[in-house]
This record gives sequence, structure tokens and C-alpha cells, in this order.
Amino acid sequence: MSSSEDLAYEGAKASGTTQHMRIEIITVISGIYKHQQVVHDLSNSILTQLMNMDSETKTIDAMIMLQKLTTDVLENEASLLKGISASIEKIEELQ
Repeated sequence: MSSSEDLAYEGAKASGTTQHMRIEIITVISGIYKHQQVVHDLSNSILTQLMNMDSETKTIDAMIMLQKLTTDVLENEASLLKGISASIEKIEELQ
């Protein structure tokens, strides 16, 4: 994943920005970053499978992939959103 969020997170680590943060805050930020990575990897995996479908792909296989996309990915994204909200609250408490 090389999104702007990744660049910002990795840049903050490399520049030493995080060295002045409390370890509890860094842990919260790192946890969300890892959760984002899992959601991104899952989404890419399913999208890659969908893109690789061809005329040999069985209808049931296509339906399973679409179900994964609409349930697994959306559930993980909803979980990530809740995690981000909880993390923001946690960081505000720690400051």
C-alpha cells in the first residue's frame, strides 16, 4: 500500500516526529495503521480475484467473490471506522 496515509505515517516515523509522542499514543496509531493494512490487503486480494475471472470462471465462484466483497470487505471497513473513532477518543484521553 502506498497511499498518502502510508506516506504520512512512514514519514512521521522516519523524521522522528513520533519520538516525542507518548508510547501509548504511538501504540494506538500503529494499531490503526496495521488494521488499515489488513483491510487494504483483503480488498486487493478480492479485487485481484475478480479481475482474474474469465470465461472459465464458474458462476458460483463469481458469486462467492462478490459475496466476499460485499460482506467481508465492508465489515472490515466498518470495523476499521469504529477502530479509528475509538482511537481518536483514546488519543484525546491520553493528551
